[in-house]
Amino acid sequence: MNLKKINELISVFKKDLLDPAYSYPQTIYEIQQNWQNEWDLEQLDFYAMYNSSLENRNTRRFWVGENYEPKKMMLEFIKMEKEFVREMFRDLFNTEKDLMSRMDRFVFHCDSLLEEYKSKNRSSIVNRHFHDDGYKMVSLYLSMEYPDSFAYFDRDSFERFLAAVDAKFVAGINDIERYSKVAKIVFGFMQKDPEFMAAHFQRLHDESFKGLSMSLFFEMINR
Repeated sequence: MNLKKINELISVFKKDLLDPAYSYPQTIYEIQQNWQNEWDLEQLDFYAMYNSSLENRNTRRFWVGENYEPKKMMLEFIKMEKEFVREMFRDLFNTEKDLMSRMDRFVFHCDSLLEEYKSKNRSSIVNRHFHDDGYKMVSLYLSMEYPDSFAYFDRDSFERFLAAVDAKFVAGINDIERYSKVAKIVFGFMQKDPEFMAAHFQRLHDESFKGLSMSLFFEMINR
């Protein structure tokens, strides 16, 4: 990667943050704060807790789209196997374990639950759990649970970013580990600039997450 070009991108992003007219939607920070408020893995009513943890008054695009309903399917899984799903999230959020292994296990368990769901609902036309989406939904869970150390993954925007900084993205591979490492490096550069960080925090409203958030990297490459 070309560090000069990375710093140039950060500089342009900083100018945006300092511009009162800049109005990038704060959705990602809102859903992080809502998750921080609502998520409790030990909550007895796991269904209701999960449901309320994924809420936003302005948009549901991160978990609802055309032929894309990961939240709906996870709620079905929770109704069917609540304690198993609870353990899935406990494993996913265990940072002492390898990142890729955790994410892949989570998707694998979703595959297994989908088969169980189909066997119990033979008239249903559902044939996807929507967590097999190139790690998007699983990365969203991680970015909400650990805002300061993980960013939501979008393959297309990451590919554009790598091209902009003279780095290669191997076609057909969702390199989530590389994404995580690059995001941490770039976020580290951002944090070294007090004016940059002050501009970010100043523009946040009451419902936005106000702690350190690597979603700044996601925002920068999606502007």
